Amino acid sequence: MSRAMYKSFWKRIWPTLAYGSIKSKLFLLAGMVLLLVMLGAVTAHFAFGESIGDALWWSWTHALDPGFVGDDKESLPRKLWGSIFAIAGLILIGGAFITLAEEAAHLSFERMMHGRLPKGLNGHTVIAGRGQKLVAFVTAARNFLSASQQNDLVVVAPDIEALSQVRKSIGQDTVSIVDQLRDGKGTSRLELKNAQRIILLDNFSDDTGLMLDTILSLSESRKLNSTKNTLTIYAEVNNRELINGIRSVTNNIVSSDTKMQVHIVNICEASARLALKANPLDCIPVKDGKVTLIIEGWTSFAQSLFWQAVRVAHFPVKPTRIVIVHPDAELIKNDVLSAAPNLTDQWCVDQLADVSFVSSINQQGLGTAANDIVTLAVCNSNNDLVFARAIQATETQLPGLRQVYLELSDGSGYKNAAAKIKSNIKLIAVGEHAQAFELAEKLDEAAKRLHEIYIKQRTGQKKRKMLLTGQYESKSDYDWEQLDETRRSWNRASADHIDVKLRALADYYNISLADRGVIDISALEDKIKAIVENKDKELRPDLELLARLEHDRWSAEKIAEGWAYAAEKDENLKKSPYIRAYDQLSEEIKGYDRNTVIKILANLSDKPGNK
Repeated sequence: MSRAMYKSFWKRIWPTLAYGSIKSKLFLLAGMVLLLVMLGAVTAHFAFGESIGDALWWSWTHALDPGFVGDDKESLPRKLWGSIFAIAGLILIGGAFITLAEEAAHLSFERMMHGRLPKGLNGHTVIAGRGQKLVAFVTAARNFLSASQQNDLVVVAPDIEALSQVRKSIGQDTVSIVDQLRDGKGTSRLELKNAQRIILLDNFSDDTGLMLDTILSLSESRKLNSTKNTLTIYAEVNNRELINGIRSVTNNIVSSDTKMQVHIVNICEASARLALKANPLDCIPVKDGKVTLIIEGWTSFAQSLFWQAVRVAHFPVKPTRIVIVHPDAELIKNDVLSAAPNLTDQWCVDQLADVSFVSSINQQGLGTAANDIVTLAVCNSNNDLVFARAIQATETQLPGLRQVYLELSDGSGYKNAAAKIKSNIKLIAVGEHAQAFELAEKLDEAAKRLHEIYIKQRTGQKKRKMLLTGQYESKSDYDWEQLDETRRSWNRASADHIDVKLRALADYYNISLADRGVIDISALEDKIKAIVENKDKELRPDLELLARLEHDRWSAEKIAEGWAYAAEKDENLKKSPYIRAYDQLSEEIKGYDRNTVIKILANLSDKPGNK
């Protein structure tokens, strides 16, 4: 064998010896044993004059059992060659089997520690994360998965410590450790090509870029494999500044032939939306008292709650008061006003949102009255401090206090405790990411419907125009899947405010609602129908009330995005002549708000029994 052939042979054999599976190594071992036996048979045949059959037997027995060396008594060369083949067989076969046995034991131990996954996974759900947050998400996933789907739930942890915590908390059998989902090992082990749903929590990796890399790798893998099933990916991103960029990138890298749907979810915003929807600030009928939200702390959830309130918390009694309580109140004020400098405009303060920043709560200083509707949101990453402060709030009797939001982390035991406390002031656990994640898509259903109505209207008016570049002339004309996050938030705010309008309509007609968080449309069906049909086209007070609320909501949304009043509209400079009091608008512009309300109510009335 030449040097080049030898190097080529060894180059092919070595990767199998070092990195191959046990099965491939066994095949290689069998080949090497066969080669050794053939070499020994050739030696016995030509050197000792044995027949081919006897030569093969001599070689086989000496390679497998060194005891046969004792039978070589005829000559010294025979004894020497027999000893050489016996030692070679002992080293090759015995050593190899010991090594393979050790590797098999190590592999079994590794599988036991890293989790054992069933073979043939198909249509399964994969959740990747760590800590108590992962435990809570798995619990939430079990709530929205069917009994059969729960058996196909695979939990992925990045290390043994995280794996042990999940097993200890939920007893999940199908738990696995994968350092990276995007590499071939992780993709193969988890059968991601056959998965139905992948949930990527933000704490699975410290680098959001790795999340994008994972989505890109999966997209490329699905292109090559031509998979038939649809894969839905939910990726948690709580940095508001990153969401638009990440969504834009995923829209570009995920093509239709991959059959992938990627949802970038801001859980803090979804949690805030859920909190105000399920337990609204106008928790009792709004008559003459002001609706007030006091936010203690400035966590990510607190910030999302603040901006959500600015956008949608607009009621018949003006203005809505929002108070931020934090030792660094001035710094927070500067940050807020840098994003929305016109929040301090007198018209905004008088008619929309009266926002103030204080370093501590002083009952007299806040100026709340007994007839006000006050909600206190206690926001902190420490559950103990949140619960203690909430209990203190129920005892200090802040005038007008009706309910307290407690920002509790996923799986906190204080949630059940808060629900069982008997008090005139309701304690409400909010901010749970798992619950918000479960409902995130449901929260967007109304927003999607509103956008579909808008697209249909634009198409009918022939205003939805596509440029030669393949892009729409207006960024608002894209379908929901391609819509940027800013314009999605416009639809969400409009959809979230529907419940506010319905409660205002109920209060206007003194209709009692069994649950102000989940509104039974049937209780308002006659009133909604009268507004929508309005055969006489008269200026109805109830429609005017709702149109005013819609204009206030739209104006506050624009102000929150940094827009300001100007005589001429300029989208680049964020200027609009319509950011002003409803009474100062022309009848034509008021008509837009009225028509918007009618379309929203018509969409509701078209779905009988909807809640």
